[in-house]
Amino acid sequence: MTSATQAQQVSPGGVLPRRMERALVALLAAAAAWVCLSGNLGSEFWWNDAARHAMDGVFVLDCVRDLPGSLSLYRYATEYYARYPCLGLIQYPPFFPVVEALFFAVLGVSMETARLTVAAFAALGAVFGYLVARRFVGRWGGMVFVLLFITAPGVVYWSRDVMLEMPVMAMMLASTHFFLGYVEDGRRKFGVAAAVLLALAILTKQTAVCLCPAWAAYALWRRGRSILRKTETWVAIGAGATLLLPFAVATVMYSPVNVGQTVGDLSAGVVNSRFSVASVLYYLQHLPGQVGAMCLAGIGALIAGAALRWSAGQPARGRSAGRRGAGYAALWIAGCYVLLTFVVVHKEPRFILIWVPGLALLGASGFARLAEERKVGRWATVAVTAMLGGQLAACGAGWRHDPWALAAPYVSGTAEVARQLAASPPGTVVFYSGQLNGNFIFHMRRSDPGRNVVVLRDSKLLFSVATIRAFGGETIHAGTQDEILGILRDYGVRYVVLEEPQPHIEDGGPCPGKKHGLERVLNALRGLLLRSGHLEERQGHPVAVRGVPGPERCRVFEFRKMEPARAETLRIDVPASGRVIEIPLERLGVQTAASLARRAGGG
Repeated sequence: MTSATQAQQVSPGGVLPRRMERALVALLAAAAAWVCLSGNLGSEFWWNDAARHAMDGVFVLDCVRDLPGSLSLYRYATEYYARYPCLGLIQYPPFFPVVEALFFAVLGVSMETARLTVAAFAALGAVFGYLVARRFVGRWGGMVFVLLFITAPGVVYWSRDVMLEMPVMAMMLASTHFFLGYVEDGRRKFGVAAAVLLALAILTKQTAVCLCPAWAAYALWRRGRSILRKTETWVAIGAGATLLLPFAVATVMYSPVNVGQTVGDLSAGVVNSRFSVASVLYYLQHLPGQVGAMCLAGIGALIAGAALRWSAGQPARGRSAGRRGAGYAALWIAGCYVLLTFVVVHKEPRFILIWVPGLALLGASGFARLAEERKVGRWATVAVTAMLGGQLAACGAGWRHDPWALAAPYVSGTAEVARQLAASPPGTVVFYSGQLNGNFIFHMRRSDPGRNVVVLRDSKLLFSVATIRAFGGETIHAGTQDEILGILRDYGVRYVVLEEPQPHIEDGGPCPGKKHGLERVLNALRGLLLRSGHLEERQGHPVAVRGVPGPERCRVFEFRKMEPARAETLRIDVPASGRVIEIPLERLGVQTAASLARRAGGG
C-alpha cells in the first residue's frame, strides 16, 4: 500500500469516487486561474519587471517567426533591444518567455494573453499541489492546501501581474510530485522527470534552486545512502545539470548584476551583512503578510497538537504520512530561507514568496490533524472548508479577504498613446521619458506588428542606471538642454513622450548625490520640450494609476522641423550586462544624413 493511499484512508470524508475527485481538481485549477485574472481586470502592467517578462515572450515569438534571419542570435537580440529597449534576457531565465510565446502565437500578442499565461501556470500549480498534498494529508487536506496556497495574500497580489512568482511555484510543485513518486514509490522514470522539471523551474526563476538541498535531505532521510547507488539518480542529476549549464554560462558572461546579487555585495543597501540581525529577520517579518491568517491558524493547530501530545507523554507515531509531509514542508521552507537570507545578498520581500507552498502544506497538515480529533473533527472540517470557500469567493470578486491582503494596483493609459504613434511612417523614432516605458513599448509592439517604429528611452540615452538604482553606477550622458537636443537630433527623434508629473527619482543609496544629477537631466529635458521652441505639443492622453506611484498624463511633443539622423550608429549603455551595444541606424530603418547623401551620390 502506497503512502498516498494510506493518507487518503485517514482523510476526512472517506473514499472519494475518482470521477468526483477529477471534478474537484478541475474546479481547484479553474479557481486558481480565476484568482490570477480577477481583481484588476483591464489593468496594464503595474510592476516594472512585468513588462519585461511580457516583452521577453514577444521576443521569442518574433525570433521564431523571423527564422532563418534570426539565427545570428546575438545580433538579432541586440537589434531587437535597440528598437524595443524593454527586455530581461539573461537577467531572467528563458522558460516562461518560451511558454508565453506559445500563448501569443495562438491567442495573439496582448496584455490579456500575457496574464492568461500566468493563470495557466496557476492552474498547473493547483493540480500538482493537490497531488503532492494528497499524498501526505489526504484528499480533503489536498483541497485545503490548494485553497491556502492560491488565496495566500502574497500569492494573490503578485499573481495579478505578469510576474514569475506563480509560474516558478507551479513548476516547483510539479517537480515535487515526480520527486516524491521516485523517492517514496520507487518509480524509476519519475526521477528523471523530477530533475527535468526542477531544471525548468530554475529556468523559470533562479530561486527554485532552493529545492536542491531540500530534496537531498529528504531523499537521504527516507532512503538513506542507498539512493545514491541508483543509476537513475545520477542520470537524473546529469539531465538537470545539462539543461542548466548553458544558462549558467550565459549568466556569468552577460549578467554580472545577477552574479553580484547572489555571491557579491549588491544588496541595494537593504542589509549590511548576510549574517546581521537585519538580514536574519528580514524575511521572517514578512511571513504573516505573505501566507495570511488562515494558514497561520493551520500552522498554529499543528504546533499546538504536537505540544499537547508531547505534554501528555504520547509517543510519536513513526514516520506517518502526516509527519513526512510536515518534514518535507519544513525542508522546503528551510531551503528557501537559508538560500535567500545567507546566500543571495540582495533582498526583496517577494523573492521569498516561493516558501508559501511549504508553509501552506504545514497549515494543511495542522487542519488535517485537527480534523482527525473525534470531538471536534467534523466541526473543524466544516468550519475550515466554509472559511476557505469564503476566502476564495472574496479573492475571485477582488475583495479584501485577509487582514494582510492588498488590492492589486491599476494602471491604464499608455496603450492609447502607443496606438496614436504606431501609425507613423516606417523609420519613425519615438523617445519616451518616464517610469511606464515598458508598458508603452509593449503596446507599441502590439500596435505596430510591422515593427516600423523605433522606441528610445531616457534611461538609456540621457543617463544609465543599473537594474536597481541603489546599486549605484549611474552615468549621465546628457545634462543640459543643448546636450539633450544633440542626442535627439543625432538619432532622428520625431516624437517625444513625457510623463507628467516627473517621476520621483529614488535616493542614490551608496551613491549619494546621484539623485540630484538625474533630476537635473529630467528638468533639462522638460525645459527643452516646453520652452525651447524646437518642439510643439500634440494630443496626449490621461493616465489612470491606483495603488502605486505613477503619472497623471502622457504628453506628446513633435519636432517642428524634422531632420534625418545625424549619427549613423545608435549607442546604448546596458549596465546590467556591463556592455555597450552599437547598432547601425539603417538596420532599424531610420534614415540618416549619411545614407541620404550616399543615395543622392549613387543617383
